[in-house]
Amino acid sequence: MATAAGSPAPSTQIESDNTATTTASDAAYAWIATSPVWGWASKLGQRAVKRTVDLAKSSANYSQYVFSNNRDVYLSEPYNEKEWFDSIPKALRNDITFVLCMLKKFPSVERFLTGDIKKKVEISRDWNVLASASPEVKNDPKVIKLAVAQNGRALKFASDDLQNNHEIVKLAVTQNGWNLKYAGDTAKIHPDVIASLCPDDLDSIITILSESEYTPQQQKIFWEIFVKKHPETL
Repeated sequence: MATAAGSPAPSTQIESDNTATTTASDAAYAWIATSPVWGWASKLGQRAVKRTVDLAKSSANYSQYVFSNNRDVYLSEPYNEKEWFDSIPKALRNDITFVLCMLKKFPSVERFLTGDIKKKVEISRDWNVLASASPEVKNDPKVIKLAVAQNGRALKFASDDLQNNHEIVKLAVTQNGWNLKYAGDTAKIHPDVIASLCPDDLDSIITILSESEYTPQQQKIFWEIFVKKHPETL
């Protein structure tokens, strides 16, 4: 459609950032294209029109934008409204690492936390809270690592799977060899775990192994690794 002053009419279809068209922007352009205003609009006026359409596009694309899994996007937003907090993908809202970063930048968001993620935050501050946590929380490696880093005895409350996670068990026994008693049978004889044990905890280690249902061969492997790491114990 030709317009006054020979100015070309703008496209009546605007692509959003993800190539999906928006009804709001189409409507705005349709009105502008049929309006005599466009023909004599100055560049300043055209910029104002573009701003109007951009705002319409922004509004229409809100739901697509907020469901992005880009953590930096959410950590750069002002978390001062529950509606915006609720728009964060569930996977991120249940990720203790992300939530702790978010709370560091926006402490007021904590009032919106509920359920397991609230419990996870509490555990990050006091490992004893892990005792009353749900099975799902006790099976979260990130949470268990946070708890065990505070006190190796937290391993006692971890799930069976995580009690056999040699990295987590290693973190616990490095603090105190007695924490080996809370480890799963597989982790107890993992080379990395054994190598992390301190010779000063030898008495505790002997007691723990005697109470474990290991075959003579398994105990032999254990002591071979331990002595190789700590020859001074011979």
